[in-house]
Amino acid sequence: MLTSCQTTECYLNNLNFAIAKIPLEILDEFQSDIQLFKMMDLDPAVPLLLTRYSKTGRPGIDPIKIFRSHLFESRHKLNHKEFRKILHCSSMVRALCGFESIDEIPSVGTLYNFDERLVPTKEKLVIRAPYGKKTKKLKQGEKLPEKKGVKRTTRIAKAIMEGRIDLSNSPERLMQIIFAEVVVKPSIKLGLIDTNITLSGDGTCLETGASSYGRKICDCKSKGIWSCKCERRYSDPLATPGWDSHKNRWFYGYTAFILNTFSKKHHKDLPLYVRLFEARRHDSISSMIALQEFQEIYPDLRIKHFLGDSAMDADPIYTLLNHWNISAVIDLNGRRGRKPKVGDICFDQSGQPICPGEIPMTYYGSWKRGYTTRVKYRCPDKTGDCACPLAKYCSEKPYGRVYTISIHTEEDLRFYTKIPRNSKKWYRLYKERSSVERTNKQLLIDHGIENSMIRSKRRNFIQCIFACIDIHLKAQYEVLNK
Repeated sequence: MLTSCQTTECYLNNLNFAIAKIPLEILDEFQSDIQLFKMMDLDPAVPLLLTRYSKTGRPGIDPIKIFRSHLFESRHKLNHKEFRKILHCSSMVRALCGFESIDEIPSVGTLYNFDERLVPTKEKLVIRAPYGKKTKKLKQGEKLPEKKGVKRTTRIAKAIMEGRIDLSNSPERLMQIIFAEVVVKPSIKLGLIDTNITLSGDGTCLETGASSYGRKICDCKSKGIWSCKCERRYSDPLATPGWDSHKNRWFYGYTAFILNTFSKKHHKDLPLYVRLFEARRHDSISSMIALQEFQEIYPDLRIKHFLGDSAMDADPIYTLLNHWNISAVIDLNGRRGRKPKVGDICFDQSGQPICPGEIPMTYYGSWKRGYTTRVKYRCPDKTGDCACPLAKYCSEKPYGRVYTISIHTEEDLRFYTKIPRNSKKWYRLYKERSSVERTNKQLLIDHGIENSMIRSKRRNFIQCIFACIDIHLKAQYEVLNK
């Protein structure tokens, strides 16, 4: 039960009163924290947090104060035990989090209980057989493939378009809505985020602190059997093994899928959506689930373009994006051997037609005609891109050989996207995809999530969300400061 929650106005009055009593050398140390905490308005989060508390029983600690405590932990790479020790020693930290006295300091169990209220995932110690040892290694940069014979991307894309997948009851939904209300909507009001946005999506590996071998509970060791396959106890039951294509090794944990946008006006990388999936789940599946949930959380934002790497180069994703009227800017997967062909014209792997001299022709514009799109390609020798030995024999006209191709939008969405491949606009948009890579670096390295050794999916997700809140607050402060 909650008797009352601290308002932002009351918090600011108490903070200013506490700052007046603190020496200047201590204030300089916490200057950035003071600026960001003063700017954050948590009043919209109060009615959302109240839904996780009963109306009867013992009065609980104000969740708004614990919410600020989690943000301070994320900014300074602390766990609950380390943070509680700092609360007892520093009056400045107590004032920043909203605690008016030492008696209000929550216990470590209270902090963990707040995590369970925010993200009520079922994480209990499980007993299961150990995973088999992973000896096979993939090639450098290669992603873990889907299971053969199971076309999950096709089935999931069809289910999403038919409205048969409901994500409203996911454990992470409340925290994602709070994140949207507290920081994303203020960023929209400040002009950091446009209503017609360009989204970048990417998955990053998040290793758990738990052991993938588990803890033995059998008595095989006493019998002299050192290598057994008996059931074991696992402290992180939701973690699974996966392949890290960047480090070229197997890992045990989760895949954090992030949707990000880039503010061209202020040159800021802003995460808008985070969700943890199984480590073995392919990014093509994670991207479809993430895009559907993103549109449910942000109904006022219209996704204009979606930028993805070659892991999302799947026909069902193009079909789903076309169903939502979103332009797909996705890199082609070179390991997919199928090449398009229109009549007698052959194309390379990137979708450019090949001239008789076996040189890719130059994209020279496109226009719409009814339900089709006309794309024009010219001789690369005549456009000055490269020299061709057959330029004199291909065409007698000084303009050179020209291919004008009529493309039906539903014919092959993978090669013939709404924004033609190899056009200047396509390359310009795809360059913005590096924004999500920079966001991954901020979450994993700058906020210390990569080396936190957390043994829980819930705690990893909460750490990611509060790191995203910190990124937004920094960007908002810079805009307001200008």
